[in-house]
Amino acid sequence: MKTLNTQELMKGTDGLLFVEYEGVNVPLLEVENFSVNMTFNAVDKQYVGNPVVQSIPTGVAFQLAFTESVVRDEPIINVILDFLKRGKFPVFNFQGKLEKPDGQEQRYGFNNAVPNGNFGLMNVTPGEIVSREQNYTLNEIPEIISSIASTYL
Repeated sequence: MKTLNTQELMKGTDGLLFVEYEGVNVPLLEVENFSVNMTFNAVDKQYVGNPVVQSIPTGVAFQLAFTESVVRDEPIINVILDFLKRGKFPVFNFQGKLEKPDGQEQRYGFNNAVPNGNFGLMNVTPGEIVSREQNYTLNEIPEIISSIASTYL
């Protein structure tokens, strides 16, 4: 019987998020956690003579969310506020990276990301590290830049 080789497991410290700023991918070392999720939309229909309610996919949405410890306002917050002052909305390109212990790298491009939903500017609590949350909708399907494979399975 085969079992999972735990040497292949990645930890949160194996991940990194980058944002494109002035044409360069800048590592966001202050990010505490990030996640990218897919949400599938569907319409349920039941047709004559069929007792089964069927789900018909109609679309998919992608969301990027992260929390960062506040150490700088560039390369994101100042950009957002500058765009808003001009009556415009910024668009960002991100990359997420995970590296397996054997050196394999999983990297995705999260392009055409627009701020959406709750977006922290200043969240201050005495006795705690100042952090802020950011939420984006990805207006493109994530790009697979590099993918990983199991060495043992």
